[in-house]
Amino acid sequence: MTQRTLAEKLDVKGSHMSNMLNREPVDRHGKPRQDLPARYIAEFEREVGNRAVSQFLARMAMLTLMEEVITAQRGM
Repeated sequence: MTQRTLAEKLDVKGSHMSNMLNREPVDRHGKPRQDLPARYIAEFEREVGNRAVSQFLARMAMLTLMEEVITAQRGM
């Protein structure tokens, strides 16, 4: 599936989808890339056939939680 097709299925502008899926974290002007809005994640995952975005977000949330636990334990 092309990025253009995916953008059409999600009703997102093609240029925005390209920006969101770019491997580089910043564009040529140093501006950060767009993140995939939360409201598109479920449909994005259905279209691409995996749950990588949700898994990544869950892992980041768990790391944040563990950082808080470690900080709290050090403070005891």
